[in-house]
Amino acid sequence: MAHSLLRSALLTLTLVIISVHSSSAQQNSVARQWSETQLSCIRKYFAKPTVHARHLSHVSVAMFDAWAVYDDEAQPYFLGQTWGGFNCPFNGIPMPADGDLIAAQEKAISYAAYRTLWNRYTIFAPGANRPYGLSWIRYRHNFHRLLRR
Repeated sequence: MAHSLLRSALLTLTLVIISVHSSSAQQNSVARQWSETQLSCIRKYFAKPTVHARHLSHVSVAMFDAWAVYDDEAQPYFLGQTWGGFNCPFNGIPMPADGDLIAAQEKAISYAAYRTLWNRYTIFAPGANRPYGLSWIRYRHNFHRLLRR
């Protein structure tokens, strides 16, 4: 169990590093922007490498599941699954009334990433709520409106 968790954390870290170093002429995806935000948190708030690897994995899985619920072929990693005796019930999500799946995916990815980062870096990193920390990012992305719903 610990070996597979370490392997998945290392795979996640490798994917994040590759995505950060790959250059693209296109605008960065919302997942890439949140990965950059998380790397900024890692640079700012020191912890053991294993802790950061776990946080990278948690944020990546949260973003994947948020994306997957709006995709016809993707299967979420945690939502609707059972892992280690923990059941994560999920009965689907309503499709957006305006039919804009991309906007819905981006909003869901952003919400999942923000809430996971907020939980990880305010619990384990005192001072993360200061200017230019996660609180500032919340307002930069207008999450103060999103999170009230």
